[in-house]
Amino acid sequence: MPSAGRAPALSVEDRQAMIIERVIPLLLEHGREVTSRQIAEAAGVAEGTVFRAFGDKETLIEAAATAFLEGRHRVDLEPDIDPQLPLEKKLRLLVEGMRHRVRDVMRMAAVAGHRGPGAGEAQRLRFNAMISAVFDGDRAQLRIDPDELGDYLRMIAIASTIPIGSRQFSTDEIVGFLLHGLTLPPTSGV
Repeated sequence: MPSAGRAPALSVEDRQAMIIERVIPLLLEHGREVTSRQIAEAAGVAEGTVFRAFGDKETLIEAAATAFLEGRHRVDLEPDIDPQLPLEKKLRLLVEGMRHRVRDVMRMAAVAGHRGPGAGEAQRLRFNAMISAVFDGDRAQLRIDPDELGDYLRMIAIASTIPIGSRQFSTDEIVGFLLHGLTLPPTSGV
């Protein structure tokens, strides 16, 4: 049994995974300015334990950034969206979650020095399958097949998260655009 103040016995790989999981939120908040003390406190271990697991702070930062960008970190991108919710509510929840994720990917890419998100094809397909399941019941209301909807939503979430001058789009504006597009409804009798 570990003594008070000591971290429980874990394999090196398990200890690294635990530290990475806890350092990712710090990197998103503080970037490379995060201190080894903050890392140790978040992980619930001594600073020496962090250095024994990774050697140095830069190695840890690179490992955490890579895990996040490759999708190995637990991601809340796949929210529990009730397929029975109205279409507009589902879109709002999804767009909000995706925009948050894109902001985090951009922050982490800056920390890691990467130029763009590192999501692989498997992650894209998993996300698209989740989107298809959530929106399958709305098929009759959609112009786009639910199986293809994930790629469209990803494109809009990424594009709407990148600042364009001082213009920022709200989630409501994006959902309105998704629901109603660019055109007004046809008027009768004109």
